[in-house]
Amino acid sequence: YHFASCFKSYLGKTPHQYIMEQKMERAKMLLSSTTISIIQIGLAVGYDNQSHFTKIFKKAVGQTPKVFRFENQVIP
Repeated sequence: YHFASCFKSYLGKTPHQYIMEQKMERAKMLLSSTTISIIQIGLAVGYDNQSHFTKIFKKAVGQTPKVFRFENQVIP
C-alpha cells in the first residue's frame, strides 16, 4: 500500500495504470513499425490471447490493433 501511494503521488497514476500505458505504448510501436502478427505483439506485451489483447487495446486506444496498424504503419 505504501509503495502504491508513493508511486501515485509521484507519477499521478497507480502502478497498474502505468504498466498498462507502457504495454499499450509498446504495442503501438510494434504495430506501426513491424510486420509482426497482432497475436505475437499481444503475447509480447503480456496478453494470453489475441481476443483479450484486442479488447484492452481498443479500450485504451479507441481502435482495434488492426485498424491502428493500417492507419499508422510506417514500414516502406
